[in-house]
Amino acid sequence: MKLKKALLAIIATAAVSFTAVAEAATWTQLSPTTSPVNVAGTDVYYSPSPAAEIWYYNANINPQSPANIELEVEDVFGTSVDYVGDCDGDGCSTGSSATGFDTKAGSYTSEVGFNYLAIHFGKGELFFRWDNLINEFSFEGLPKDLSNFRAYTDNPSQVPVPAAAWLLGSALLGFVGYRRRS
Repeated sequence: MKLKKALLAIIATAAVSFTAVAEAATWTQLSPTTSPVNVAGTDVYYSPSPAAEIWYYNANINPQSPANIELEVEDVFGTSVDYVGDCDGDGCSTGSSATGFDTKAGSYTSEVGFNYLAIHFGKGELFFRWDNLINEFSFEGLPKDLSNFRAYTDNPSQVPVPAAAWLLGSALLGFVGYRRRS
């Protein structure tokens, strides 16, 4: 009887562990990048289309602050970005406006161009990246109601690591060559 209880306890623990792993939050790159894009079994139409990249996260990012979402955008796209503006149900940052909160369709507009946009809805997040700056974005067909927008742009002041390495390497070679001449 004790062996049976022990086996049942092990099976129950394994089932709970497996469920936690199976339900772990994940980032998924969506394809195609032209409108519509399938998000959790729902076609989401967006403009401007096509986006260079679209990523879907099947859970909440907490906290939903612009700074925290900025870190996620940088991590997902592997680049440095600058905050442009945001809107949520409580209002918008200066120079931004939006519609569609608590609905499945809406828009975001910014006086400042952006090429990264994070859209939070239900327990999900969509990250968009465009090659060129845009000022307006619209969508319809989210699987859950819209909660907020967070917009960012490339950070040109950040020198990419490979470029910095080339600059440092060429400078060191220059010093070595100069030293040999002397």
